[in-house]
Amino acid sequence: MTISKPTIYNIKSAGKAKKKPKAKPKAKAKAKPKAAKGGSTQDAVKALKGVVDQQGMEKTRELLDIMEALG
Repeated sequence: MTISKPTIYNIKSAGKAKKKPKAKPKAKAKAKPKAAKGGSTQDAVKALKGVVDQQGMEKTRELLDIMEALG
């Protein structure tokens, strides 16, 4: 019984493994900030101003004043 020498084609195909079917990517949960129920942006700005005043952050207070004026 003689063993035939593998051809180049057989060598190349012998090394290839069957690819598994790719699973569909799962939907990633994106963290989105949720607005407070029943509140408004103005209410949030006012609450932040109170905290900022207690901490003594003048620059942040100026930014909050601008935010309040815009909307």
